[in-house]
Amino acid sequence: MKTLWRMFLELIGFPTPPRPEQIGERLITMRQTRDCHNAAVATACGVTYEQAHKALWHFNLPFFLESPLLSNPLNVKRGVEALGFKAAEIGLQALSNSTAKPGRVIVLVHDPRNPLFAQHWVVWLGYNEGQHELSWGDSQTPKRKGSAELIDLVTGGWPNCVFEVR
Repeated sequence: MKTLWRMFLELIGFPTPPRPEQIGERLITMRQTRDCHNAAVATACGVTYEQAHKALWHFNLPFFLESPLLSNPLNVKRGVEALGFKAAEIGLQALSNSTAKPGRVIVLVHDPRNPLFAQHWVVWLGYNEGQHELSWGDSQTPKRKGSAELIDLVTGGWPNCVFEVR
């Protein structure tokens, strides 16, 4: 009964409670399977998961409805601005030539096998030793991608979105 009640609360817009290891995280991690935009916005803006959840008007929608309705670039940018920041579009070149501020860039990456429906919001944490470090929203350990691989992940689907939180 408790599980059904929790599912109902999430469906109507209440945030999923954190697991014990998620309390006080430096890189905010996802609490559901389709809430990567919450984790990315919280990490890039330096706010809590709950604040990002509220700013993004997140609901745990079933099946494929989440991405087109809530996890689209317009809603993510609107959520960033609702938190009092500006979402400034930058290009992929800004990530490689170090003009972007590490930890403040939100990037939409695509799965090359399913570019229209398999997308994921990540936070760019910097460029070190020829590798881009990305917070994937699943752990405190960043994933490392080469420049060519990052370009493929961003441009391998639509929409292409790289913006800096200011």
